[in-house]
Formats: sequence, C-alpha cells, structure tokens
Amino acid sequence: MRMANYTEHYQLHQWEPEDSFLRTDFNEDFAKIDGALGGKAEQSAVDTLAEQVAGKSELVTGSYTGDGEASRTIELGFSPKAVLLASGSGPINYTSSRYGGLALEGAEVNTDWESTSGEPVLRVVTGGFQVFYDYDEEVFSNSDRDRYHYLALR
Repeated sequence: MRMANYTEHYQLHQWEPEDSFLRTDFNEDFAKIDGALGGKAEQSAVDTLAEQVAGKSELVTGSYTGDGEASRTIELGFSPKAVLLASGSGPINYTSSRYGGLALEGAEVNTDWESTSGEPVLRVVTGGFQVFYDYDEEVFSNSDRDRYHYLALR
C-alpha cells in the first residue's frame, strides 16, 4: 500500500500513526537519501579540488618592447617564482650575446655562465621582473624597439 504523504524535496514517505508500511518503503527512502548525500559528497570533492587548483601555480604569458634603458622593471602585479624570457625572434642567447633565459627567485640570469658575478640579464623582483641593456657587455634583454616574450610562473 502506497502512502499519499511525502516530503517536499526528496519525496520520502511520511507516515501517519494509522498507516501501515512496508520494508520496501524504507529501502526506497534510504536509496533516495544515499543518492542525495552522494551527490553532495561529490560536489564537496569538486569544490575542494577547485580550491586546491586555485592555490597552485599559474603560468602567465606576455610580451614587451624594449626601450634601450640600462634597466627596466616589467610589472606583473605579482612576484613570480620563475620567468623565462626570449627575444621576439626566438633566441635566448647568440654566441656571447644574452637576450633572456630562465630566472628564478634569487637566481638571476647573468653574463657569466659559471658564476653569479657577471652582468645581469634577467632578474626576478617583487612585483615582476627586471631586464637590462648593456651593449658593451652584450646584454640585450631591453634593446630599444626589440620585442620580447615571457612566461612567468605565479
């Protein structure tokens, strides 16, 4: 015998004192509850994963045109963990000329491959990264009117 009264949202049985009921009524109700809670648990897992992904690193790309100044800061609005820089035509270096490279927090790109005492080429700084131009030292990460492309890791 089917009951006429059910809950609004999940259509669970609502028995009155004079109603008789069957075990199958309980089983149907438990199946509905299990399905509803399962969906909530899945959504909770999706929400948690979305929060975790949002907290992970993000790759930002961009470009700029050099102005020929000795140094210049490219503002990103965040302090990157790493920056990969190349000239618009592709090279990072050519013979002894330096156009970019991979700079990390505390590990700049400079003209001396074997030490940290060379002239700076690319440096991660608070809020962005710094590029340089020095013709005599063959540092060309900010050459006047040259185009550069970068990848920055947030």
